Amino acid sequence: MMKKITTLILFCLAVLNFSHAQNPEDSIQTDEFPRYYELLIAPNYDLHNSALNGLTVFKGALDIYDFGLRKKLPKKLGNVLGGIWSFSVTYLSMIWQHEFGHSLRASQSGGYFKIHNFALPFPHTTMHLPENADYEISALAVTGGFEVNYLSAQKIQNDFYEYNGAYNDELSLAFAHRIMYMIYASLIIPRNPELPETWIHTGGDPVHFVKPVWQMYSNDPIISEDSIVDKGIVKFYNQSALFATFWNLADPAFYKQVAALFGDTKQGKRPWFIFGNETKGWSYGTMFNTSPLGYELYLNNYFKFKDKLFVLYGKYGRPFKNNAFGFHSPNLYTHKDMKLGISGEFWDQARYGKGFALCSDIHWNFYNKTGIHLQAGYKTHGYMLGRKIEKGFIGFVGLRYQLQ
Repeated sequence: MMKKITTLILFCLAVLNFSHAQNPEDSIQTDEFPRYYELLIAPNYDLHNSALNGLTVFKGALDIYDFGLRKKLPKKLGNVLGGIWSFSVTYLSMIWQHEFGHSLRASQSGGYFKIHNFALPFPHTTMHLPENADYEISALAVTGGFEVNYLSAQKIQNDFYEYNGAYNDELSLAFAHRIMYMIYASLIIPRNPELPETWIHTGGDPVHFVKPVWQMYSNDPIISEDSIVDKGIVKFYNQSALFATFWNLADPAFYKQVAALFGDTKQGKRPWFIFGNETKGWSYGTMFNTSPLGYELYLNNYFKFKDKLFVLYGKYGRPFKNNAFGFHSPNLYTHKDMKLGISGEFWDQARYGKGFALCSDIHWNFYNKTGIHLQAGYKTHGYMLGRKIEKGFIGFVGLRYQLQ
């Protein structure tokens, strides 16, 4: 059943990205939503390196075609090739941001991630961890790929509410990132968790994520002497796959992301507000994530007060105890060419105890549309999406260009 659902979604992704090829008009560029490129450097192999830089590469690749190559081609040919280019860039962004997430988490542990080829539809890659790597390191090296997928989708969705809308190409990419775990579990390397062979001859990120997490959590053998797979790990595997799929369906913005597949890449969608509107309103969202403590379920609340966005969220995870709440305001204070933001998270986690992270952001446009983005903060020991486990400095420095 899961495989059929995934196949249907992927088919829609391919077909709908071609839909604008039937448009009688060329792509229409609007100045309704901000379009920016941001390149950053973050220490400690922070996953924002892959997530945010990957989004810039994605937008740049599409804009080069739309603003340059398309204009030199006949209308119909330009539209058809535009559909091929849009689907290809979206697909490759989803895949390669994921792969670089693996690489960053492997590097954190002193290991490395080897890319053997760039084959399609999926590249051949291998993970090489230190000989003394424990279950936590093994789990992190795998979750890093999915973390980047969800971190990228989270960034697009926060922008969606901050700017009261986003272009269809960005929303389509958020959709692709959000279904990555489902694609892996049901299409790329589908596995039956009740079969001993699944846990003996491991294959695929979902199995490689679930197995070390469960080995940390439970003292019971995964496979009994009479070749029966432990019911707990079967339940954990199935729950992860189900929540990765159906938790998305509770998010109103997810349907906007699906609808974006129908639209021209340079037009966009505005968010739904359950109460109020984009100047004074409230909506909510959901997000799935993988961590060394198990899967995580986020419930986000988006509050708009005039031009200010305030995000309050709660997080629940299992099988390990993993509860947290956090806040985020990307534009808490704005003045002329400067914008200040703040974010924080407080957690109570089984392996790491209670902890927190606090962070501030500064955007400063120092010349025309060019500016810098500085982020600086501190976190205690514990798990937080995209960050190192150890306590210490978190943040990055980036260069930003506002296209419009």
